[in-house]
Amino acid sequence: MDYYKVLGLSRDCNIADLKKTYRELSLIFHPDKNPGNELEATETFKMISNAYTNILDELQQTEPERQQQQEEHKRQEKRERQEERERQKEEYARQQQQQQRERERQEKRERQEMHKRKRQQKDHDRLQRDRALMEAAADGDLPGIFENLMMGADVNYQDSAGFTALHYAAFMGYIDVTQELLRFPRIKVNTKDNDGKTPLSWACVYDYLDIIKFIQNAGGEEYVEGEEQQQQEPEDDDENVDDSENDSHEDDE
Repeated sequence: MDYYKVLGLSRDCNIADLKKTYRELSLIFHPDKNPGNELEATETFKMISNAYTNILDELQQTEPERQQQQEEHKRQEKRERQEERERQKEEYARQQQQQQRERERQEKRERQEMHKRKRQQKDHDRLQRDRALMEAAADGDLPGIFENLMMGADVNYQDSAGFTALHYAAFMGYIDVTQELLRFPRIKVNTKDNDGKTPLSWACVYDYLDIIKFIQNAGGEEYVEGEEQQQQEPEDDDENVDDSENDSHEDDE
């Protein structure tokens, strides 16, 4: 006889489940609860009691093992939950680290981009000041020259023609501009333009005597085209003299 089927229990039930089911069935099939059908109720109750006794004996024998299995199952579930929490914690930490590294990379890119924009803006501003200095020098605008120099313009900046501010001053004959530029400590007075002329060269071309004097006093030199060839001519003359002397000796012989 399948005692579990008699009581309507599954085979994985425990003693508590068994007792609960037995109490419920007793309230229904106990002879005292069936006064008009005592004989049938008695037989049914005996069958229920017999099933209860057999199942109870079986469960009492297997209960320690069952409890041990249940406890082991609970411990296993606990370990799995703990492992899952640890895994989630590690995954969260990994994501946080990854996000932190990404934020740091993004911040680095933003800083680099900001520095790049600042450098570009600084270069642009410097170029604008340099060009403004050239315009002021070409116009003889002494306050404009002074303002741009104080704001960081390069006194030795050369435009597309190779002219510096001093070139313009010497070319246009601006005496006061020349004097102001020569007072600037970092000025280079012998810079050559695209034609190879220094500021002094242009002053000499137009015979600006005061400007010539100021630039010469500052160490300015006039560049003359073909100057290097002229410096080599005395050597050629010496060679010619030697050749002529040799010819004269040969004639005497």
